[in-house]
Amino acid sequence: MASPKARIKKGNIALFVVLIGIGAYVLNKQTIDQKLIDVGLLEKETASEKKIIEKEVVEDKKVADFEEENQKQEVEKKTVDTKEIKANKAHIATKADVFFLNEDNPIQISVEGIDERDVSLMMGRYKNIEVVTIDENSGKYNIKALRKGKAELSVMAKINGKIDLFKTQEFAIVSRAEYAKRNANTTQNNKGATKLEYHLPSSNIIFVGVENELFIQSKSANLSNLNIKATNAKVRKNAGKFLVTPNSKGNVSVQVFDGQNKIEQRNFTAKELPVPLPAISGRSGGSISAAVLKRASRLDLLFDQQNYGNATVPMLLSYEIMRYAPMSSSTKKAKNSGANFSPDTRRLVSQATVNDLFYFTNIEAKMPNGKTIELPSVGFDVK
Repeated sequence: MASPKARIKKGNIALFVVLIGIGAYVLNKQTIDQKLIDVGLLEKETASEKKIIEKEVVEDKKVADFEEENQKQEVEKKTVDTKEIKANKAHIATKADVFFLNEDNPIQISVEGIDERDVSLMMGRYKNIEVVTIDENSGKYNIKALRKGKAELSVMAKINGKIDLFKTQEFAIVSRAEYAKRNANTTQNNKGATKLEYHLPSSNIIFVGVENELFIQSKSANLSNLNIKATNAKVRKNAGKFLVTPNSKGNVSVQVFDGQNKIEQRNFTAKELPVPLPAISGRSGGSISAAVLKRASRLDLLFDQQNYGNATVPMLLSYEIMRYAPMSSSTKKAKNSGANFSPDTRRLVSQATVNDLFYFTNIEAKMPNGKTIELPSVGFDVK
């Protein structure tokens, strides 16, 4: 049996042998690497290359940080976009972009894709108006402007049993004269003697076949003495304003007279009235739930009231409805006079089930100019 000292000595020898082996391996590897470098099979890592690698690591971190910041901004943008989309779907149709003091200001609210019965109006922080409900089921209200200042209205809608805010809009409350002055379109003066200001609901645009309200204001001429003549249009004066009715599309030249003296000429563009869109519960075709369709009682027309001025609005005369039920491959039709559903139409609508298709065709409407036109057909896919 070996003594403890002999065992320690043998252990030291073994350790020494191991260290020699490691040293030989390292030296041999360095020699091999150098030979590979010499023959071009291995590239030597220089200090500059180390710096490049370190720089690449830093750059990778910057890219990662940049991408993370981009993702945050995209999330924030989507949130903003969602609000904008909601606001764009809500509409407050008015005759002007202000409320007129001491006048009735009719408005109509709607939210695309939502039944009017689920849409409501709320008065905001300013208490300068009074809101009078005309027909809540169709979103019609009257705003009575009590004093100058601002008015704020919010459009709310019920979705899945919850009330959601879609749009908040501010309106100025001004007199007619102030509004005409604010939105005046200045034209060239005749010898610099008289400066006239004009106001139309749609700036520089007037519509064929309807009376377009034209307000004229002058700083130096007596308004009661002003009269106008027009080419391609009929004109009449009423309560301090002029009503201009174009005969056809194109240019309408308005000449303004102070007594017998012509003081100015102004050109306007006459266009056909925009064609209204047939709609059910604010939807002009597309997907609709069976519940919303069954609650409907009429085919409505969507249009901008501002375009019609003093004129009567388009009136729905007649249409045909067709229901196609894929489950039974059956087709049923009914004819309807007027906007409100007839008993036959109501019967078809009350049978609406998922996957049904409803088509409204041969839709005729009477326009304010007296013409009867056929409107585009609309179809609904029941979901």
